[in-house]
Amino acid sequence: VYEARQEDLGRRVALKLLLPEYATDPQVVARFKREAESAAALGHPNIVQVTDFGVDPAHGAFLVMELLVGEPLSAALARQSPMAPDRVVHIARQVLDALAAAHAAGIVHRDLKPDNVVLVPLAGTSDGVKLLDFGIAKPVKGRAQLTQAGTVLGTPRYMAPEQAEGKAATATSDVYS
Repeated sequence: VYEARQEDLGRRVALKLLLPEYATDPQVVARFKREAESAAALGHPNIVQVTDFGVDPAHGAFLVMELLVGEPLSAALARQSPMAPDRVVHIARQVLDALAAAHAAGIVHRDLKPDNVVLVPLAGTSDGVKLLDFGIAKPVKGRAQLTQAGTVLGTPRYMAPEQAEGKAATATSDVYS
């Protein structure tokens, strides 16, 4: 992920590129496009906004997102743990609001972890939440599945037991994570 400037609008954005070794793998490119579609479809204040997806002949697939100026929840936890209970509740409510929006749209994140939650200044607080990385999100109902049954995707330390066993991840799996 790079900081970039969107020339036509004159704004700073985040530009996410596939690593060169994956840029020609059709399944990886399809999953990357699905990430862009999933995040873009949600339009929730606690979910990173994806504004564009494309394929550049020289650099491969890319997606353009809002640039987040903040820190991952994992870094905040490493610096100050345990957190004050009221701060934990404030952050957790926003994560749950983001998940509720994703689940209402038929999307299961499948990789909820502190590295995928960024704390940013938002709505008058320094602990605004942005949920990101829908790279292995389970697609909206009616779309083709990109993952074979029994495939385990996600970060083991944060996975729900059924997900770790290769069973289908659900909204409940995200809440567990």
